[in-house]
Amino acid sequence: MSNLPFFSLYPVFPWTGIMLCGYLFGMFYLKNVERRNFGNIVNFSFYSGAFCLSMFLILRVINGIGNRLYWNRFNLLEFFALSKYPPSLTFLFFTSGICFLLISASIFLAQKKGVVGKVYDFICVFGRVPLFFYTIHLYVYGVLPLFAGLRKPVPLLYVYIIWSAGIVLLYYPCKWFFAFKESSKNLT
Repeated sequence: MSNLPFFSLYPVFPWTGIMLCGYLFGMFYLKNVERRNFGNIVNFSFYSGAFCLSMFLILRVINGIGNRLYWNRFNLLEFFALSKYPPSLTFLFFTSGICFLLISASIFLAQKKGVVGKVYDFICVFGRVPLFFYTIHLYVYGVLPLFAGLRKPVPLLYVYIIWSAGIVLLYYPCKWFFAFKESSKNLT
């Protein structure tokens, strides 16, 4: 292997297949969004998620197909210890199933009014500017514990409090950046 000019342990083919599936699902979702047919998206996503999670359970119970991490029938933590590299079918079914169900729930909740709709709108602010959120969250969560006087490991409750404070602090810059981004589209 030392004679090869390039060597990688990254499993290209399974992830390429997943990216292709994401592209195809994206085309399906966009077509239905253009037609304002959200019921199709909710149903398709829900049933796809249920199918993926069912396949995960079946394959995991029989310790099957590609997962190098077997589980003891008496240990729940081992049951959910899945092989990501190389990706096993159980890992792909579990993560895809969760994603499908989250898509289904988010589109369903987007159509609701009242408190549920306001919570959804709050969360969507971060999803509209993901790279901006990612970039500034590194700095906010790097500095926020220092302002709180935390310089050593803390209980999990403190972590949740700092996380919540960070989300509140990040909301307004993300909302501002989204408005800026939308107004900049009109300039070009």
